[in-house]
Amino acid sequence: MMIAEMASRLMLVAPWPLLAAGVVVGVGADRHPRLMRAATTGAAWFALACAILAAVAYGLGATGSETYLSLHLPARLGALAVSVDADVLTIIMLTLVAFVGMIVARYSKTYMDGDEHEGRFHRWLALTLGSFLTLIVAGNVWGFWVSWVATSLCLHELLALYRDRPGAECHPLQHRDSLPLWEA
Repeated sequence: MMIAEMASRLMLVAPWPLLAAGVVVGVGADRHPRLMRAATTGAAWFALACAILAAVAYGLGATGSETYLSLHLPARLGALAVSVDADVLTIIMLTLVAFVGMIVARYSKTYMDGDEHEGRFHRWLALTLGSFLTLIVAGNVWGFWVSWVATSLCLHELLALYRDRPGAECHPLQHRDSLPLWEA
């Protein structure tokens, strides 16, 4: 593999283990929390390693855009393409998000230990992080949009993990008591 292609390929594969961990391993997430925790943490480390190696490859001269698959859409809507743009901003964002994702995965390994929803938490963390990394490296508007929607849906599930807690899904405007004094 040439250096010029190396950065974009590393950026392309960085989110794959996270998405695979969330989809495949995450099916029985609450039944196998240790497996889900190990898969998410390992995939987060892999994403960080890919981001660092892509940064090194970019520093050695790997620039440009790579398109790996392109499906033409009807009615002049363009093409849904799997493409990656290797530029400074993308490399920095990929490395930053992969680093923060690895820290969150590592921290939650001990913080969530023994929680009844630990497996589900790690599943949605893996899917959110994988979707967000895909969003960062998307080199196409349609790919960006699909990744944006996936990130939003996965993040919602992650934030609404404890739906059974009082006030977890309560909108503040539904209760007059929760309004600030100047609006009551």
